[in-house]
Amino acid sequence: MSGRPFNISHTTPFVEEVIFVFERMLHWEVECESIGAKSDWTPTHFASGVVSLCGGFQGKVALSFPPRLACRIAQELLCYPMSRVNDDVVDAICELTNTVTGRALPRLSKRCTSLGVPEAVIGRARPIEYPLGVSPIVVRFRGEVESFALEVGMIELALTGAENATALGGTQPAHGERNHASQIF
Repeated sequence: MSGRPFNISHTTPFVEEVIFVFERMLHWEVECESIGAKSDWTPTHFASGVVSLCGGFQGKVALSFPPRLACRIAQELLCYPMSRVNDDVVDAICELTNTVTGRALPRLSKRCTSLGVPEAVIGRARPIEYPLGVSPIVVRFRGEVESFALEVGMIELALTGAENATALGGTQPAHGERNHASQIF
């Protein structure tokens, strides 16, 4: 797959939030090991939590873990032993992905972007479907247990007329109000 990489600086809030969330929720120190463009949409590891973005940005954010690490994360969050990837593990990695994405998004842009319901991709046979033509960025982290990956693939949509006016200091009509153009017709 070949595509256009998005602005790599857009990954910064996600990287910082992975480090923060792992430290606060799991009490684990993780550090960024490498960053680069992916050549395909195959998940980096076996168990991935994926959150869709729509609005000002469209795309996907994923946290991808080896099975043992996914079980260890669920064990830490749910406070009981996990030995295999099951529904509880899936829920835990999806919630972790949702937390990271939800915290990073306001730092990325003031534009309205909504989060979809987190989903899991288990195994490496099913691709994470990023916007067509976008090469996702993969950020590999090293942690206390095993390495894992953050994948971000998104596009920033063009500003609408109302968003452009707001960005330039204008105001949008309040809900239910008409702007001058609509009063003419």
